[in-house]
Amino acid sequence: LEPTCLAMLALTETGAGPALEKGWKLLRTFQLADGGYRPNGLVNEPCWATSLCVTLQCAHQVFDSSLDRGVAWLLGSRGLEGSPVEWVLHRLGRMVVEYDPTVKGWPWSPQSTSWVEPTAHALMALKKVRRHKANLPRLAARIEEG
Repeated sequence: LEPTCLAMLALTETGAGPALEKGWKLLRTFQLADGGYRPNGLVNEPCWATSLCVTLQCAHQVFDSSLDRGVAWLLGSRGLEGSPVEWVLHRLGRMVVEYDPTVKGWPWSPQSTSWVEPTAHALMALKKVRRHKANLPRLAARIEEG
């Protein structure tokens, strides 16, 4: 998924119709019912690259239900460090690694902690969405959280 999205982003200004069409067909098959995108044809779990798909859709001005579902998935995604269990462990001083539990970034995959790169991609994607759908509920708040 990642190489396909990046190649399609690179082709955005070229008008490479057939290559882009193949890419769009593939992307459509990778989106899951929850709105997230799976990383490849063998994994049925959403991943961080949903951000790349949202960015790509904004770059190509594809503002359809697929984009809405991808954005919804991004708005609901967060690393485990924001969970109640992590908060309790942090308060008790039982964490091996020190971090700020108030920052709620994005993980590489569900049920993992957030990392800088997926958080950066998610924030860039959501900021692009904000240009076209500024009134979307939770959008501004989630950008601020991350």
